[in-house]
Amino acid sequence: MPNLDRVIDLIVRQAIEEGKFKNLKGEGQPQDLRKNPFVKEEWRMAYDILSKEGHLLPWMEKRNDIERALEAAEKKLARTWNWQAEARAAGQDPQFVETEWRRAQREFRETIAVLNKQIESYNLEVPRDHFHRPHVDAARAINRLIGSPP
Repeated sequence: MPNLDRVIDLIVRQAIEEGKFKNLKGEGQPQDLRKNPFVKEEWRMAYDILSKEGHLLPWMEKRNDIERALEAAEKKLARTWNWQAEARAAGQDPQFVETEWRRAQREFRETIAVLNKQIESYNLEVPRDHFHRPHVDAARAINRLIGSPP
């Protein structure tokens, strides 16, 4: 569907050039950008009330949950990375330190596998493909943390 956006853009540009948007109701008036275009008219009042109370559409909540879980997993892995560097410098048993670092990486990969399944589910719920969340590459995230090339 990425080409659909281009086709729609082309059609709109042609209509603008042909003057088809002249003399429309509300022309020259500021738009109310607080309205979410993805909320159906019959749900708009309920959406407005919920959003004023800090609630979001379910797919938006799901995206926030995914991002929070990813951030927590990355922080946990970073703590272990920092610990293992300090433990090696302090002369702790290198085999124990390496085992713990490998365990932390394994747990991170398992968490990312679960998150990627949630991302697949989320991507099916969003109203447009430009809201899609790409999968997380666990190996790339680990390499970014330890400062080695992917």
